Amino acid sequence: MADFQQQINSLPLSEDLLKYYKARIGQSRPLHANLPTCNPADNSHTPPSPPERSEKDYQDALSRIDAVRLAYEEQHRLTWELNQRMSDIAELQHAMSELQACVVRDRKQLLQVIGENDELKVQEVRDRRKIQYLLKLTGPTDLGPTGGKRDAGTAPGSRAGKGRGDGGQDRRSSIETEVCIHDI
Repeated sequence: MADFQQQINSLPLSEDLLKYYKARIGQSRPLHANLPTCNPADNSHTPPSPPERSEKDYQDALSRIDAVRLAYEEQHRLTWELNQRMSDIAELQHAMSELQACVVRDRKQLLQVIGENDELKVQEVRDRRKIQYLLKLTGPTDLGPTGGKRDAGTAPGSRAGKGRGDGGQDRRSSIETEVCIHDI
């Protein structure tokens, strides 16, 4: 604290302080040394008169305002285009999600149809086997032009089995056939 007090006491008075700083500024390099000097006889370096200067300032301000306006308009246009594209992207994403749902639904339907088709093919194979089995049980037959059954030894107009006593045999084989069909 005593050290601080000594520094305060050693400071020069205010006039002395002003002289001190003027002397220090004088010793340092002058700030205006690099500035061109103005000769009053030379009219080429005279500053413009106040009306000319304010007109020039006004034109400079207008050109800056136009530059800012153009930049703002360009930024506004780009922002608008960006918003439009973002809107288009959102619409396309929504449409794409709907289409994906349709594709999933169609795939499920396709798989269901394929499964049904496979079941029908299996059923067809079973039916063919039953038909082959039944044809084997009934023996060789010759189908006439009407598609009816007829024995190989009978004429097309005659009745098969009439007058013979084998009607019971046919009934027994048809019952066996029905039992076999249900077993398959």
